Amino acid sequence: MHVATALEAIKDWYGDEGFQIGEITDTAVGSVDDFDQSDKFLSVRGEQRQASMEGDSFQGEIYFEYEAGKFIKTYFFC
Repeated sequence: MHVATALEAIKDWYGDEGFQIGEITDTAVGSVDDFDQSDKFLSVRGEQRQASMEGDSFQGEIYFEYEAGKFIKTYFFC
């Protein structure tokens, strides 16, 4: 998948949730079990951390595998 196509698919995946594009990497962390998968990506994996003591906000990274072993890293905070 071309990177421009992948970026558009990431925007669609997040919908109206806020996110930031990080980097292209060959290393991803986290689980595929914690995030909705997509038929456009080989995998969607990441980590989520609690950002407040009350448990009402979270932050983390999500990695979108657009080619075998190539990921676009994104950041979210909600």
